[in-house]
Amino acid sequence: MPAILLLIILGASTGLTVIVLTALGFDLTPTKTSTIKDLIPISIAVAVFVIALLITGLISLSVAAAISVFLIKSLIEKRKEMKRTESRVESIAIFSQSLADSISGGKSISAAINSIAKNPPKVISEEIKSLQINLSTSNRFEEAMKQFVVDVDDPAADLLAAHLIQADTHATANLASSMRNISESLNEYIINNRKISTGRRKQEFEIKGLSVVVVVMIILLSTMAPDLLDVYKRGILGELKLSLVFGCVFAGWVLVDKLTQGVNKSAFTLRKGAKL
Repeated sequence: MPAILLLIILGASTGLTVIVLTALGFDLTPTKTSTIKDLIPISIAVAVFVIALLITGLISLSVAAAISVFLIKSLIEKRKEMKRTESRVESIAIFSQSLADSISGGKSISAAINSIAKNPPKVISEEIKSLQINLSTSNRFEEAMKQFVVDVDDPAADLLAAHLIQADTHATANLASSMRNISESLNEYIINNRKISTGRRKQEFEIKGLSVVVVVMIILLSTMAPDLLDVYKRGILGELKLSLVFGCVFAGWVLVDKLTQGVNKSAFTLRKGAKL
């Protein structure tokens, strides 16, 4: 194969891979915080693409194999994010219960937060310490709480902050009771969410995993029974047919991903004109 033709094929394949990954929801924009660790999946994908191209000689299959690397990465990251979210909600529940105990003992909200900041829940320890600093350097309780909501980035923190701002602004009675109720509600949410997500997440990962299995199976077929893929090696038309197959597979991935995504709403305490 002439070198110029090989370069054209590689360039076109790279462009196609970027387009497909962007359509699947991957953010490929480099940032200042990008590290060598972030380059590992890209390096693996490039290696997989080259190996698949050498084995099968099919560009569409090689691109699909490279995309599969990112799909596997997204599955792993999603599982980790689910665990991080659960741990974060558990920490907010602990924080809320600690506030209830301190306020019941006669402490003000700020004094309670200062006390908790000495030994905060591990997952949101930095956010609570930042909240303590903001409260000590600013006279505006509401602004400090809103920054806490931004730092934690979780609806549970938004709920907690809304109650605290309400209590600070309007001297709400029974704040300790409200904090306990929030803590109990969050713990119940974690238990119920585990029950619901166990089956749903299992189905999601099985369906998404099937997309990767299809690609792997076709690559194995091309090595063990290459005659089966000869129909796709007859010029551009064959490549287009195989691309259509992979397009349907990855479209299924996108559909499942959209169906399992939650609705992202802006935090109530951060909305312009929100009355607390």
